[in-house]
Amino acid sequence: MVTSSTLASSFETAFRLTPQALPGGGTGPEPQAEPASEPDAEPVFGMAPDAETASMLNGADLLATLDHRDLSAMLDSWPSAAFAVELLPDGGMHTITVNGRLRVLANTDGESAAEDEPDFLAAMLGPEAETYCRCCADSGQPLGWQARRRTGMGERIWRIAVGPVRDHEGVVIRLIGTVDDVTDLWRERTALRANEARLKAALEALDEGVAVRDRAGHLVFSNPAFDRLRSALTLTADSGREEHSAATEPPAERAFDPDARTERLGDGRTVAFRDHPCPDGGIVTIGCDVTVRQQGDWKARHSRAAGQALLDHVDALILTISRSGIVLTVNRFGAAWLGLTPDAVIGRRLAAVLQAAGVARAESELRRGDLPDAASLDTAAVDTDLSAVIAAARPCRRDLARHGRVLAACLQPIPGAFGAVSAVALIGRDVTDQRAWETEARASQAALIHCQRVAVMGEMAAAIAHELRQPLTSVIANGHAARSQLPADKTWHAVASAIDEVCRDAERAAAILQGIAAFVRRGAATRARVCINELVDRVTDLVRKDLERHGIALILDLADQLPVVVAHAVEIEQVVVNLVRNSTAALAQRPADERQVVIVTEAVAGDDGRARVRVAVEDTGPGFGPELQRLFTAFETTKPDGLGLGLVICRTIVEAHGGSIIAEVPHAGGARVSFVLPAGEAERERG
Repeated sequence: MVTSSTLASSFETAFRLTPQALPGGGTGPEPQAEPASEPDAEPVFGMAPDAETASMLNGADLLATLDHRDLSAMLDSWPSAAFAVELLPDGGMHTITVNGRLRVLANTDGESAAEDEPDFLAAMLGPEAETYCRCCADSGQPLGWQARRRTGMGERIWRIAVGPVRDHEGVVIRLIGTVDDVTDLWRERTALRANEARLKAALEALDEGVAVRDRAGHLVFSNPAFDRLRSALTLTADSGREEHSAATEPPAERAFDPDARTERLGDGRTVAFRDHPCPDGGIVTIGCDVTVRQQGDWKARHSRAAGQALLDHVDALILTISRSGIVLTVNRFGAAWLGLTPDAVIGRRLAAVLQAAGVARAESELRRGDLPDAASLDTAAVDTDLSAVIAAARPCRRDLARHGRVLAACLQPIPGAFGAVSAVALIGRDVTDQRAWETEARASQAALIHCQRVAVMGEMAAAIAHELRQPLTSVIANGHAARSQLPADKTWHAVASAIDEVCRDAERAAAILQGIAAFVRRGAATRARVCINELVDRVTDLVRKDLERHGIALILDLADQLPVVVAHAVEIEQVVVNLVRNSTAALAQRPADERQVVIVTEAVAGDDGRARVRVAVEDTGPGFGPELQRLFTAFETTKPDGLGLGLVICRTIVEAHGGSIIAEVPHAGGARVSFVLPAGEAERERG
């Protein structure tokens, strides 16, 4: 009788099994097996068993000598579910034994198959089992198939393999089979195939081309988009153009290039390729048609360049600022007004740019030639204004000043998506000259109104002059009559002098009234040869009492042998009187011992070499302040009750006589106003 040890020895010898062939057995090299077939939901006829099972079944000839009991014991010692089938002489088949593992797998009871259980194997493996077993017996070769069976554990997928057992004459007398439950593997592979199908569908739906090459550089996958790009590149290469490396055999040195490379197709399109390394050493190549993108980029660059060129020709400061306060663009005028280069402006915070440029906040009205009053710019206030514009989406206006120039600036929100503020524009116009003109225009308008009042006053003065001339004429006539009636006695000398003075003053008043009337009527005034020193003496007589009343000392510095001038004597006297009265008003607040007025006359040579006469009125007053530049401007006055017309009239009279008048501050202090008249040769008239 065969013992268990003998059976085990015969099993290992007959099936040529090594310990590595059994689950969990030993160490050493594993047998090289061909890839197993994928499990299917339905049986597959003629499917070859895996390598290990085929090795067992091909070496099962020694089992032909074992009786049923020894064969059953042998199958029970197998690590897999197994069964044995006897081929009957009449061509039928009979199940000899089923080991315990197969019964557990099939969830059935019983220790062995009996003669009265002819359909036991068919019940467990399905009706197709007899067909496969018959094929194996007829061919003499191992066969395998898969079957979907419903057991006590639910629906399962089995992999079944059978092999022939021959006698010593080589006749197949028995079949030995194994059954493996591959349900979990089948489910995993089914899920994997579904994922692969979804991934493939997604890649095939992409507009971008995707190709995968293995470590050796062979193309293992490409989607339709990549095939189209490769076909286009091949046609381009056939027409004499360089073909892209992705459309040809891989290069010998497959270095990873992270930068995209582009190829130009024959139809003018541009294709970009980018390689990405795979963990297994392969490469994924992604290609896409970037023609539209490049055209869009070119149009965007062209549009930005055209917009920047347009902004550079605008005479206004234009900056675009991001929501975080960073300057994005600046035009040429803006960089010039800030005194910075574009590179020093772009990329910096707006507050830092304004601070670096020395920009301040303007706070005063301007006149031409004036510098604006400016307050230092608070950088925090700039950030606050910027945040307020972004939050409220409303513009914010400020006047900025830099180096005497004023900029009317406005932070204007730039709308973006969904009405939100995407950026802010700082737009500013240099309004220095405009503001000065506006200020002067307002002043001119006020002066015009004042002139209208003065014109009315002039007409009133003409009427008054006309009315006063008759009484003055009577005063003069009566004075001369009274003077002629006085006796020659010295006792009446003082009275005679007083009457003479009254007559002279009345005659001067009549002459002034006549000049006023002539001035208002725009009539002609007769000019005559005038001695300037005599004219100054007459003015001195007029103003002496007023100077004495104010405690002002009058000093005359008159040059001898002055050339005569051709002038209207009353008008020139009016100029000198006006200058003396201005000095009197300036000395009112000075100490009594410092009040002094000096009248100087001298002969000078003009630029043309001709003789001229210069008359200067100096005083020891406080002098001229910042108003010196506007001293001869109409309605500019430092007197609380002044009209601002005195020096304007003086300049008008002097220039009408061909002369000039200037104001200056002497080195010793005080003030000096002087005018120069050309020496006359004949009598002239002023129209």
